[in-house]
Amino acid sequence: MNSLTCKTDDSFFTTVFPPFVFYGTCVKFWFANSSIAKFRYIRDTEVETEFWGAGQVQDIYPGIKTISIVVNPWARMRYAYTQLCKMKETENKPYLDLLHLTSFEDFINSLPTMQPTDNFWFTLATPMCKWFNYTQDGKLKTVDYILRDRTLTEDFQTLQDYFCTDITLEVPKKLPSYKKFYNKKTKEIVATIFKEDIDRFNYKF
Repeated sequence: MNSLTCKTDDSFFTTVFPPFVFYGTCVKFWFANSSIAKFRYIRDTEVETEFWGAGQVQDIYPGIKTISIVVNPWARMRYAYTQLCKMKETENKPYLDLLHLTSFEDFINSLPTMQPTDNFWFTLATPMCKWFNYTQDGKLKTVDYILRDRTLTEDFQTLQDYFCTDITLEVPKKLPSYKKFYNKKTKEIVATIFKEDIDRFNYKF
């Protein structure tokens, strides 16, 4: 068990999620429904809707402990595409018209030339690692808790230990299938764009 628990440490927590990480909702739900943890969990609407990185969060909440999730990039891009298509059908957001959602292949082919819009500091082609690392006091730091999609329950155990609770993290079903939607070219595009994530977390197609 972590030597620092809620009984002796007064830290507060927040989540730092890139868009379309799939499992983010279950982590937020756990904090909201934990009688102990919810009083130490800060949810900032601006941070969440604008998908701030860890450095931006530390600027406004110095010293806060951060939690993030990393997801297989090929699976994440397929999930992003399906969700964006649904959003385009139901939401009137101009930036959705800037995305190539005519087909999954067109969407992936457009990733290398995507440019940030006025709404966000990033594009969908920004590696997840860009949310994790930041510099503070001249030192390179990273998110305190990085949860991996393949070992989400095991990784989350550290937070359960911190709060001295056995409340279960209700993990949703696995990410939707993605391999059949890729061809050689689109597979390589994702591999190139998200090389930093793939190398750091040892992802395979």
